[in-house]
Amino acid sequence: MTSAVQVIPHSREHGADDSGIGPLPFPVTPLIGRDSLVADVTERLTSPEVRLLTLVGPGGIGKTRLGLEVAHAVRGHFPDGAHLLRLASVNDPSLVPVILARALDVRGPVDDPRAWAVARDRRCLLVLDNFEHLVEAALSVADVLTRCPEITVLVTSRAPLHISG
Repeated sequence: MTSAVQVIPHSREHGADDSGIGPLPFPVTPLIGRDSLVADVTERLTSPEVRLLTLVGPGGIGKTRLGLEVAHAVRGHFPDGAHLLRLASVNDPSLVPVILARALDVRGPVDDPRAWAVARDRRCLLVLDNFEHLVEAALSVADVLTRCPEITVLVTSRAPLHISG
């Protein structure tokens, strides 16, 4: 059984581009009392040494909210924007490579390195939300980071990914 995924991308400051990229969702309420945490995560995500950062914790503590706040804070650092991939409804870890490819406008078979040439030089942030039930697909995330050296990934999850660079 396949599941739908919602890809909510962010474009450059001048509006949506030809690929249909639109804005990240804006929260309805302000984030209160997390200024130092937002600053810490922002600093890490804009560091050239950090390409993968996972916000881990129990459900309901605000990982998604923090991730969105940080994505808005760092969006100017990523010329090709930020993409929010809501993964809560994805039931099959084998769909993760396809979802990542779609978010990066990769066409063709996801296991074909030539198909990834279009994304190789993209400088964007991927926010993977609710990854805990897909941790067996964590190597797919690492694979994207290997194929696309300018991509940065922020993951929210109840469980660590157990991958390293």
